[in-house]
Amino acid sequence: MRAGRRRLLAAAPPRPRFERFTERLARLLGVGPDRIRALLQGVDDERRWVPGVVRVCPVDGGRLVRVGPGVRFAYAGRVAERVLVLQGACRPSAGDRALRPGDEQIVGCPCELVASPGPDLIYAAAPLRPEPAQDAVATDPR
Repeated sequence: MRAGRRRLLAAAPPRPRFERFTERLARLLGVGPDRIRALLQGVDDERRWVPGVVRVCPVDGGRLVRVGPGVRFAYAGRVAERVLVLQGACRPSAGDRALRPGDEQIVGCPCELVASPGPDLIYAAAPLRPEPAQDAVATDPR
């Protein structure tokens, strides 16, 4: 890499680590991108999380969940939810594929999740919302 480009990249402000998820999280949780950015800027502030083995940060439209590595926990949602993994990885008991950052999946009860070794698992969860009805176009079969 040329020295000029290195200096330019070094001078650029760092991109927030979850910035790539802003738009997807806004759609998932049904809140604006500015609210999502503010939420994600404070994700490492322990005061924002309800304490416990599985820590929760309530958000309009859903919640963020944080779990330490290696923790096995029963999925606590009462209804099926769409989850989006932001950090870490986990393996649902009902699936054989680990979910990694950027993966989305519908999770319902009963289900058990196991957080993989490595950084804390952080994911967003939102109850499934009915899809908006699309206008049906009737055709005459004759």
